Amino acid sequence: MKVILLKDVAKIGQKYEVKNVASGFALNFLIPRGLAENATEKAVKNIESRRADEEARRATSKKETIESLEKLKKEGITIESRANEKGHLFAGIDTAQIAKKIAEISGAEINPAWIILPEHIKEIGERELEIKVGEKKLKLSLKVESTK
Repeated sequence: MKVILLKDVAKIGQKYEVKNVASGFALNFLIPRGLAENATEKAVKNIESRRADEEARRATSKKETIESLEKLKKEGITIESRANEKGHLFAGIDTAQIAKKIAEISGAEINPAWIILPEHIKEIGERELEIKVGEKKLKLSLKVESTK
């Protein structure tokens, strides 16, 4: 049975792909859960326009994200965390915390997987991190300070 995937499905395919799957799998699993729909001629034509719209929206979203990160590049990011007297953090800083801080400062929603850290952040101080948005790589300054 041919179906159009409405969401990414592991080991089957990605969103908006037309796939041939077992009819029982489609009727009992994919379609009831909203993961797929029947691949009629009308639905296939409709999905092409939705795919084009989503790609255009993604391109503008990436462009806006890159522009906001370029502005942040000058200022850098400062994250405060608890540390002992020697400057060791009680809890390390991870990419999710950095993405959340970037979203607070610039409003740009960043996937934590886009952030590339050279090493784990376990001490206060300044370091440089890299963010990869699509094919573009940006370097940002990250300052970790101790809270009192």
